[in-house]
Amino acid sequence: ATASDLLLAAESHHGRLGGSLAQREVIEDTLIEALIRADRDELAIERLERRLGRRPSRFDEAALARAS
Repeated sequence: ATASDLLLAAESHHGRLGGSLAQREVIEDTLIEALIRADRDELAIERLERRLGRRPSRFDEAALARAS
């Protein structure tokens, strides 16, 4: 399994893993980067657009440009 596969599987357990919102965002950042590196751009774009809909982010905009 690739890193993106493992992180996608763990995604549904975020609530049970605990941690602050900032810590959860770091996990999501890692997932997005893993998706981009695995050429799974559609999944990365979906997550990035969702995040950008919540709040602006230069980091997310740059990642979206790389995934597009």
